[in-house]
Amino acid sequence: MNTAAATPAALPQPKYLYKARVVKIVDGDTLDLDVDLGLRVRTQIRARLFDVDAPEKWDPRGLALTQLLQAMLPPGSEVLVHTYKDPKDKFGRWLAKVSHSCFEGDMAAWLIANGHMKEA
Repeated sequence: MNTAAATPAALPQPKYLYKARVVKIVDGDTLDLDVDLGLRVRTQIRARLFDVDAPEKWDPRGLALTQLLQAMLPPGSEVLVHTYKDPKDKFGRWLAKVSHSCFEGDMAAWLIANGHMKEA
């Protein structure tokens, strides 16, 4: 029996790990980030949280989630970002796992555990 087919697929390996600063919380699962690439090189990206399903921002729950994140991660907040590139993303965003001390580590895991969004 082939047991490999019975195990869940592993997460893709992150492309990179960066320090970044929050520029803007776009909605409950999307952030604009100023990413430190090293050697005094920075770039801005729009990152979507990896593997989550958040309410849309026009939904009252989505608006509340956006406001919560804006309060917890105001512009300039430093975060760590593991990036993933999804060639199928129609908006050209990077997928990201974002970590910050206010979330005791992984932002999406904290938001899922506290009932603010679902795992995709």
